[in-house]
Amino acid sequence: MTMREWLMTLDTYTNDTYGRPASSSIASRTCVVCEGTIRAFSTLAAGHIYSQRGVCERCQAAHRSITDKIVPFNQNYRIVSE
Repeated sequence: MTMREWLMTLDTYTNDTYGRPASSSIASRTCVVCEGTIRAFSTLAAGHIYSQRGVCERCQAAHRSITDKIVPFNQNYRIVSE
């Protein structure tokens, strides 16, 4: 799966789940989950995760990562049951 296909899959999922695509949250430096403003990260890893998924450090710590639940399939998504 290319990065573009992944972003389309992630945007579809976050738009359906949170009402906004991850790409626009990343572009506006807000969290796709809580809509909080992104200022800084305590670790490089947290910043890297944000740049890929749009989830702030606080939400990363509070929730299992949203993209851990996405299984790409034909540019669509499905939720992995736990």
